[in-house]
Amino acid sequence: MSPDEDRFQSILIVAGMHRSGTSSVAGLYHLMGADIGRSVMPPADDNPKGFFENENIVFAHDQLLASLGRSWDMDSPLPEEWLAAPETGMAFKKLCGILEFEFDPAQPVWMVKDPRVSLLLPLWTRIAKAMGRQIRVVTLLRHPEEVATSLLAREGMLFELGV
Repeated sequence: MSPDEDRFQSILIVAGMHRSGTSSVAGLYHLMGADIGRSVMPPADDNPKGFFENENIVFAHDQLLASLGRSWDMDSPLPEEWLAAPETGMAFKKLCGILEFEFDPAQPVWMVKDPRVSLLLPLWTRIAKAMGRQIRVVTLLRHPEEVATSLLAREGMLFELGV
């Protein structure tokens, strides 16, 4: 691959809180050709057009967060040295393996959409570098009260926690 072609190889990160519009934006990028891998999360009643998330990546994110004593719905920060933790190293290898196995190397844009990626972006910056791809990030913002109202309706999550 020439240097000119290499600059077009990227990992597109669609980041934002649950219920903030990330699925809509990811759906548009997918329609434009962004590869989301083979293990695509199926649509659900609360998101009938689809999530556009790779189930294996979501599972790996959940495993990493759990190993660090966290989950997507906690407001406490990750441990200070989380990037250097052995669990993060294992997650790095697992996520690189998912990309290698599930994503088409000929596709110029691989897309990762999962609200958890907002917590794990430094790890994805390392992954993109290791995979020889540029990282590109699209961040969606929705008013916290709207997010909390949507999470209350979907999950029964306390409004205060959703905010």
